[in-house]
Amino acid sequence: QAGLLLNNDMPKAGVRKIKRTPTLFMVIIVGLILLILAVSAKYLTAKKIMLSYNNLATRQAAQSTAEQAKIIATTITTQPSITSPLYLAPAQLEAHIILLSKQLERDIVIIDTERTILADTVPANVGSKYTEDDNKAIDQTLQQGRFGTFVENSRDYPKGLAEVVIPLLDTKNQTVGAVILSLNHTQ
Repeated sequence: QAGLLLNNDMPKAGVRKIKRTPTLFMVIIVGLILLILAVSAKYLTAKKIMLSYNNLATRQAAQSTAEQAKIIATTITTQPSITSPLYLAPAQLEAHIILLSKQLERDIVIIDTERTILADTVPANVGSKYTEDDNKAIDQTLQQGRFGTFVENSRDYPKGLAEVVIPLLDTKNQTVGAVILSLNHTQ
């Protein structure tokens, strides 16, 4: 039996045994898949970093704008007009806000605790109620004394304008209103 060949071990006439090896086509496909995965991973990582940076940049810009608004608030409550603080002299306050708004190229609104507009970059708004804060940031600022942010969507800024609001404090540190200052330059 040692010299006998079994039927299964005999090569069949005209049939070649083919080794199964990866073809060039399969290597290219696997390579492309790996390349796509690598590029996707880099893109997603870069996008995550940019979103994080943009979020940080927005927070820093809001903080910087709040600091600028505090300077405006301090000026309004401590700079005397003829007989009283500037926020109590409507004509002088409006002239001051118009000048600042032009110099800073920003929207500036001064309101009292009832949301009545005392001065505005858009003079026609003076005397009306300010209601353009969609997330009630102004109420929180007036009640809690902290700065807030919101997007003003109004007839003056139909595409929306990012705003920062800070409390307007008098010399006794009492909230007498709020300063609203745009985060970005107005066009």
